[in-house]
Amino acid sequence: MKLDLVKKYIEILSGKEESRVMSALRGLPDLDRDEKNLIYTYLFPKPLLHMELPSVIMSDRGKHTEGHLSENFEETLILLRAYRTLQYRKFMLHLLHSFIEGDNEKVYVEEAVPGREGYTCGICKKQLYDYRYWKFLCEKNPKFGEQERKEYLAFASTQSSQHICIDCMVQLQFLHKILLALEGPTYLSWIVPKQEKRVPWGGSTL
Repeated sequence: MKLDLVKKYIEILSGKEESRVMSALRGLPDLDRDEKNLIYTYLFPKPLLHMELPSVIMSDRGKHTEGHLSENFEETLILLRAYRTLQYRKFMLHLLHSFIEGDNEKVYVEEAVPGREGYTCGICKKQLYDYRYWKFLCEKNPKFGEQERKEYLAFASTQSSQHICIDCMVQLQFLHKILLALEGPTYLSWIVPKQEKRVPWGGSTL
């Protein structure tokens, strides 16, 4: 993806009417369909209602309700849409800071909490499990292959009370790469890091 060229056209087309932008994008032979969709979504993000993001993501996934373990442009475009809307911008910035920015030492696998086994992904609302119960389920159903994929394992951050799945983390990383190219490395600089919460038992290295 030619993100440097995408950034250039965003700067050129920013502030122009939607109809003019659509017409201009149709006439740009040096951009492919995905790059044009990226520009349009960035400039004209469709508003999301309160708590609508999970349903939009799951609808896009269709039968693949678990998500994608590799970069999926369509799903990342939904996250970009959320980032560019008033309803979800702060939430997306919080997740990008907590789970993606910088080193990965602040991200860990959730350990068992007394009286609690289930979690939900903060992005897609998929059911997740703490490490001990997840391991029990994997051993009980080895043919399912979850022990390799880890798609239902709850990942946490010392900077957040949210949990997310590895599938959403992959797309969040892709979004971070796009935003670094379009807005530069300071797009998260205004966030004041929270005091790190104590990580249960040091987290799992799996």
